[in-house]
Amino acid sequence: MLVCPKCRLPLVRYEKTYHCSARHSYDIAKKGYVNLVLGNQKISGDSKEMVDARTLFLSAGYYQALADKLIELLKEIKPDMLIDAGCGEGYYTRQFHDCGNQIIAFDLSKPALNTAAKLDRDTIYAIASIFDMPIGDASADCVVNIFAPTPIDEVNRILKKGGILIKVGPGAKHLHGLKEVLYDEVYDNEEESVELKGLTHIQRVNVTDQIHLISNDQIKALFMMTPYYWKTSQASAARLNTLTELSTEIDFLIDLYQK
Repeated sequence: MLVCPKCRLPLVRYEKTYHCSARHSYDIAKKGYVNLVLGNQKISGDSKEMVDARTLFLSAGYYQALADKLIELLKEIKPDMLIDAGCGEGYYTRQFHDCGNQIIAFDLSKPALNTAAKLDRDTIYAIASIFDMPIGDASADCVVNIFAPTPIDEVNRILKKGGILIKVGPGAKHLHGLKEVLYDEVYDNEEESVELKGLTHIQRVNVTDQIHLISNDQIKALFMMTPYYWKTSQASAARLNTLTELSTEIDFLIDLYQK
């Protein structure tokens, strides 16, 4: 259940607002999400341009292999309450609708939640930092954390005993073909350690595939989704401008942890 970010009392929905018993209220936006960031807190998150790029790329189904594996794992876990910590535009979240009795998703990007909530009325979407989620202690059966920073202290706080964290990050060969275009020397990604404070690592699943992009718009959109977009020189990034096709590996690591 959502809690009030001011007093931490439970929030109850009344038509177009959420209220707590201390009479704090939060309006639900026309698109369907609620803003639970307090006025003195800074709202950041991905820009509309970044959200549009991810939507363009993901809607073509290039990462569906990852979504399918996550759905399979969640159906085995059968969570009552599922939290998506860093949901972005909701591509994965809206595919989880049969995987939990209640699904709540958080992100700091208004443009992202505009897209997510518009396309998915079954999920509760809220603007909030994943490092300070407006959820009660020990209330979640499962947290998914897909290509986002892992708020380990918050995960430990909100997970029930025995609850599961599903964390997704890049494998060694992820987007190797894209990097071959951008850089003269290409190195494998360094895979993160499986150790996380307070949690026991119980499983690692590797999902790999080969994808073939068929337009320059898709190639640029993929580039904008990656850390390379911020780290690559303009000269190297310009190599993508004339490409109309691109083949590349995708390589995901799914790590499961238990509290």
